[in-house]
Amino acid sequence: MSYQFDNAIYQYAKNNPDKINWKVFAEGIEDFPDYHDIANPRLIKYSTEHQFWQKYFNNLFGKRCTFPYIVRVVNSFLITGQ
Repeated sequence: MSYQFDNAIYQYAKNNPDKINWKVFAEGIEDFPDYHDIANPRLIKYSTEHQFWQKYFNNLFGKRCTFPYIVRVVNSFLITGQ
């Protein structure tokens, strides 16, 4: 299955990250196995978007979050369309 990237949902997440229960998406790897089916043009390794999310998730989860982990969590949220 292929999902369309929704910039409005992505911008909502970026502008309101504290309103999202990211732990659900971080722990729900079995629930969102197709997270890679979204071509997310915002998340490019080493970009400012990557750095934003890495800093946010490092603080939230209390560990160093890798780029693949960040993509999985953000794209899992995007799949839900919420």
